[in-house]
Amino acid sequence: MEISHYMAMARDLLEAAFPGRLVCLGLQGSYARGEATGRSDIDLVVILDRVELADVLIYRDILDRLPEREKSCGFFSGREEMMAWDRGELFQFYYDTRPYAGDLEFLRPLVGRDAAVDSACAGAGAIYHGCVHNLLHTGSPELLGELYKSALFVLRAVVVARGGPWCPESRALETHAAGADQEILRRRQALRAGKVLTQEELVPWSRVLLAWAGGILRECPDCGKEDTDDTKP
Repeated sequence: MEISHYMAMARDLLEAAFPGRLVCLGLQGSYARGEATGRSDIDLVVILDRVELADVLIYRDILDRLPEREKSCGFFSGREEMMAWDRGELFQFYYDTRPYAGDLEFLRPLVGRDAAVDSACAGAGAIYHGCVHNLLHTGSPELLGELYKSALFVLRAVVVARGGPWCPESRALETHAAGADQEILRRRQALRAGKVLTQEELVPWSRVLLAWAGGILRECPDCGKEDTDDTKP
C-alpha cells in the first residue's frame, strides 16, 4: 500500500467531516519510520480541537471508509485534553509522530529536557519491572525480546535527558549512546534481523537488560540538573 495515498485520503475525509477542527493528522510506527511490511499496522494520529463522543463515532465511520480497515490503529484525541497529559508520555508522542497535515507544535513547550528525563525514567522502570516479572513468573524468551525492542524508544529519551539530540534513526543513536547502551542496541539489532531467543538465553540476556535499565533508573535523578531548559532539544 502506498502510504502517501492513504494519508491523502484520510486527510480529505477528516477535513470534510471536521471542517476547521483538524489540528494534526500524523503517522507513527513502522510506516512513519519507513520500516513497514505487509503485516504492519497503520498507526494514525488524529488530533482535533476537542473530542466528544459524536466525534469518536464520526471518526470510526471514516476508518471504515479507508482501505485495509483491519490494520487501523493509532490515536484519536482533542488538543485540550492532550495538554493535561503526563510530560514523559507527551515527549515520546511528539517525537514519534510524523505530521502529514497540521502539526503538534502546541506541545513544544511541554516536551523539553525535563520531559525527556520523565520519559527515560518511566520507560526504564517499565523495562526493569518487565524483566523481573518475566524471570519470576513467565519465563518467556519472546517477552524478553519485546522488552529489548522497546529499549530503543527509552534510549532515545535517555540521550536527550543527558543533553544530546533527538535521534530518530538507530545509526544516529549509536553515535550518542554510552557503553552499556551500545550493547543494548547491538542485541536489539540482532533480534530485528531475525534472531530468536532460546530458553537457555533467557537468564543471560535478562541480566544485561536488567542491569542497563537499573543503571538508567539510578542515573535519572541526576539527569538535567545542570540544564533544565524546557525547550525543544
